[in-house]
Order: sequence, then C-alpha cells, then structure tokens
Amino acid sequence: MLGEVAFLITVMCTKSILSTLLSMPLASVPSLDPAFGLIMEEARPHIVGGYADAGADEAQTVANAVRSDIERSLGHPAALFTVLQSRTQVVAGTNYRLKVQVAETECVHVRVYQPLPYTHQGPALKDFKGGKSLEDPLD
Repeated sequence: MLGEVAFLITVMCTKSILSTLLSMPLASVPSLDPAFGLIMEEARPHIVGGYADAGADEAQTVANAVRSDIERSLGHPAALFTVLQSRTQVVAGTNYRLKVQVAETECVHVRVYQPLPYTHQGPALKDFKGGKSLEDPLD
C-alpha cells in the first residue's frame, strides 16, 4: 500500500513539473544535468552546427585571452577592448566570432577557437579582419 501511494505521488509531481515546463517558452526552459537532475543554466535556442549568440561575459573572457594576438595583428595596442557582438559555434571545441571595439570608431572581427577541455589548451586566434567600423555587421 505504501509503495502504491509513493508511486502515485511521484506520478502526480512529475505530471505537474511536465505541465509547467510544457507551458513555458522554449528559450526559458531550464537545462538539466542528466547525471544529477540539477538545473545548470538557462537553455538557449540553438541550430545544430550553426552559430548562436554567446553570453557577453563568456565572449569578453575569450577575447581577453587572445588580446595580445589581436593587438599583434592590429599592429598597435588597442585603446579600447570591448566585445560588442559575439556568436558561438560548437564544433570539436567552440568557434567564437567576435566584433571587438579597439578604438573610438574602429572594430576588428575575429574568430577564436577554444579546443575541448581535455586538450588543456587555451583559446587561439584563427582569423582577423581589421579596419571595421562600429556599423559593420559581424562576418
């Protein structure tokens, strides 16, 4: 009897949770860690193999990691160094496309590759396009 009651309570709770999740917009459904069932972060809509918006803090951290390489490609120290726009693509690691403001009216567009964690390697600058304006769309 006790087992049947516990089963019914579990089914009712599961129905309630599923009902709540199904009524939420896709972008706001929490992502669960399958190993522990914990909420890890908000899910972002993503197209498999395509680019998706990157978080601002994450993008700035990646840009800061390759700042010296960007400044070397630029040919001088950057007066400013702020990521204005960013996109990520999951591959065997992560590609970041970043629009970085390096002066009052100048931006650069870069592609940075972050290998998978097991490689113990940091981000690497893979593509650099200088002389971009604030209005130029991210390539």
